[in-house]
Amino acid sequence: MQNSPKFRVVLLRSARLFSDRLNDILAQYQLNYSMWQLIYHIYDHDSITSIDLAHELNVSKPSIAKRINTLHKLDVIQFLESSDKRQKLIQLTEKGRDLYQICTIQIDQFEQQFLNQVNPEDIAQSAGTLQLFLSILERDKSLNIVEEL
Repeated sequence: MQNSPKFRVVLLRSARLFSDRLNDILAQYQLNYSMWQLIYHIYDHDSITSIDLAHELNVSKPSIAKRINTLHKLDVIQFLESSDKRQKLIQLTEKGRDLYQICTIQIDQFEQQFLNQVNPEDIAQSAGTLQLFLSILERDKSLNIVEEL
């Protein structure tokens, strides 16, 4: 195990290469993976606030604002009034919903081509392990492990 890459190196490199491939798919629609994440979550919730998006994606509000502005300029999202006048709900436009459908098909096809090269039992085990990691990280998010080291 001494000569093998550390787990985090393999995990982060795999995630980066995977998102690069998704960016290749999305580029033809003037999108990238970070904008796709917003489209995905807005579609999933029907409408959502920018604060809720930032929380779900674990990113800063300014980062979300920049993506939202770009998607609005592309006519992918629209703003709705909410009961809280300080916030606006974000919803996909008809163009945004159509784009979601088109991109989902292409991303699913890429993912399936990728997964077809891996044993289904390995996929299931890996997915379970990654879900466990995600649960641990989300649960322990409030811990400041760096200071403890």
